Amino acid sequence: MFKLWNHSVSNEKKLVYTATGNGQYLKIIEILTEQGIPYTTRNNSVFRSSGFLQDQFIQYEIYVDEKDEERAKSAIFSSI
Repeated sequence: MFKLWNHSVSNEKKLVYTATGNGQYLKIIEILTEQGIPYTTRNNSVFRSSGFLQDQFIQYEIYVDEKDEERAKSAIFSSI
């Protein structure tokens, strides 16, 4: 399970990755979960309309505790 965080970001949390779309988001949280690193997520949705079509773009900001920042970045960037 993930936590959706819509409040201001605490000084104790560090942004480790910004994922675009559900697929990328799920891959990153799987990596963090496998490593036992707790995370918090904040999402931003942007809707654009072109003619009769409407597209949704979802951006996920993934935060970890400051003490886990380097370990999380290492796990993420060695796996993608």
